[in-house]
Amino acid sequence: MSSLTPLEALNRVVEDTVVDLRLVGARTLANLYENGSIKTATKTTLDWDALAGGGGVAWESTDQDGANTATDVTVPAKLFIGSHRIKHQFSVSRVALREAATLAPDDLKDLFGAHIRSGLTHILREINRVIWVGDGTPATGNVVGLNKVMDATFAYAGVDPAAYPEWQAVALTNATPRALTRDLLLDYEEAIVNRETYYNSVVTSPSAAKNYTKLFDTIAGGSSVTKMVDDKKQPAVDLGHGARYYNGLPIVEDPMCPAGQFATLNLDEIFLYSFDVSTKVDDPDDDSRIISSKTMGLNVHLSKLPSNNSAVHRFELFVIPQLQVKNRKAVQAIRNLS
Repeated sequence: MSSLTPLEALNRVVEDTVVDLRLVGARTLANLYENGSIKTATKTTLDWDALAGGGGVAWESTDQDGANTATDVTVPAKLFIGSHRIKHQFSVSRVALREAATLAPDDLKDLFGAHIRSGLTHILREINRVIWVGDGTPATGNVVGLNKVMDATFAYAGVDPAAYPEWQAVALTNATPRALTRDLLLDYEEAIVNRETYYNSVVTSPSAAKNYTKLFDTIAGGSSVTKMVDDKKQPAVDLGHGARYYNGLPIVEDPMCPAGQFATLNLDEIFLYSFDVSTKVDDPDDDSRIISSKTMGLNVHLSKLPSNNSAVHRFELFVIPQLQVKNRKAVQAIRNLS
């Protein structure tokens, strides 16, 4: 008989599961993972000193011991993690479990495979959604997402932007929806440079990406560009545009990105944390253990739950996440596009 316990079998399935986040609607999460921006939290607060302006320099004679210059203004920023989690539960028949366990470890893993893939898909899609729309309330797991970071009236991480104007994202908004235009993009780039920040990722909703392509067609006649194929460089009939780019960066179309939004991000200043509450001691009691495995850098916990039916095993997957933007200028967007 296999020595794998149900939780160990589950853990192996999670470790072996490669999730294509492009296909499950978690593309911003995928970008953070590829950038190395997913970390493990070790305490229930994320604390850092936010740079909120100030500072300065002064010229003086090389033989002069002058007055000190103004120092940078830093204020304590804080976010909380650990009070809420995102979970997925499923059940497996003890009969099926016993049968698989008597065959081989791979049979036991296969029994859990579909449940794990489905659970991971649901959890990762929801985390990707709150990366954008999390409002810091229990309804979104207390995650504070990018939309709140863009809100110039919101005291993100406990720092009031009215008191510290530098503690604001770069956001071009409008009272009513308006079309994406070349002039609007030029104004956007000007605003980003004036705020002395930059970006290394472009994320839009699918509708905004479509409008970007239409703008390209209007200005550059992109729909008439002929693509060449094979060694003879023969023209092909191809009405697709291929990948979309903006300032040399690929445009990531994220279905979770709010419609009417063209966003650019500096991923080096944006981090997604997950808290690890796994059982650290090897407890032989499988019913009381919590195992943690890394999936896309996140601590995905596995645990066994009590069941009202003694012939059924119940299991749970869960993640405890929080998003951190260390500098609000790392988030930029054109908002309220038609």
